[in-house]
Amino acid sequence: MRIHTYRVLIGFGLFLLSSARLSADSFTDEMTTLQKEDVSKVGRDSLVKGYEQIIRDHSSHPERAKPMMELASLWQMEIPSTGITRNSDQEIHWLREACANAIDGSPDWFEARFRLVGATYLGRPEEPRRILQEIIDRAPASGRNSATILIVRSLYNLQMIAENQKEYGEAERICRQLQNWDIQSKDMPEDISEKGDVYKWIQDSASSMVMCWASMMDVPKQVRKSKIEEFRNNCRVGCPHLENSATNAIQYLDKLLEPVPNVDRRTPAGTVSNIRNWALALNLCAIAILLTLILFRTKYRKAHEKQ
Repeated sequence: MRIHTYRVLIGFGLFLLSSARLSADSFTDEMTTLQKEDVSKVGRDSLVKGYEQIIRDHSSHPERAKPMMELASLWQMEIPSTGITRNSDQEIHWLREACANAIDGSPDWFEARFRLVGATYLGRPEEPRRILQEIIDRAPASGRNSATILIVRSLYNLQMIAENQKEYGEAERICRQLQNWDIQSKDMPEDISEKGDVYKWIQDSASSMVMCWASMMDVPKQVRKSKIEEFRNNCRVGCPHLENSATNAIQYLDKLLEPVPNVDRRTPAGTVSNIRNWALALNLCAIAILLTLILFRTKYRKAHEKQ
């Protein structure tokens, strides 16, 4: 009897395991099939229905956030030739759903949040800032090497938000934090591609800050130039990539800083003087013509009276 019971339990366990595998395989197969479709041929509505069906059929799947992010991508699309236009409200809706459904600490959990930041940072800054701080706080749990990538990427995005909000002091603080990053740390990614991503965000941070300073019209030009030169001389990580951006920015400011030529208003060589001379000449011509007409009219009357 016990042996029979054990067999039944083992059989039931194997059935559940096979069902789970079948469900997982089904989820992957359905996702792969939809991802291969060309939206310009099958239409967005068809793909939207397909992904929504996957979400309903696999509501407890550990990667259920993936079809939600695919839906966000579909609503982000804009293909005028097919009549497909972007729907930001739907895009943000599905990114929020992905954030809520992604397994805590998984790659999808972080990616959904970065994408939501990208979709909302031009509006009110409170939500994207909160999300990025949440990523920074949770990054260490993702693993030693992954944490650096997530934190640097988050700081870069926080700098972009500060620049967009014209909070230049905060943007500079974050930028300098990135430029002083310990790239020799054991916490740097071991993978060459991932390490390259870290360098890229740090370097892009430096270039963006330089261009931001160059365009700050409410700050005296000489102050901007001095700030860029100081930053270029003391920037560590982003220096090699920064040189071109800093040089271009300084050349741009140098042109703005060139003194306006002193126009001599008293001589014909000056622009204003030339204009005045031309105006005077035209007035004299007009007077001469008027006098000629008056003289001619007077002579004509006298000749007519004699007749």
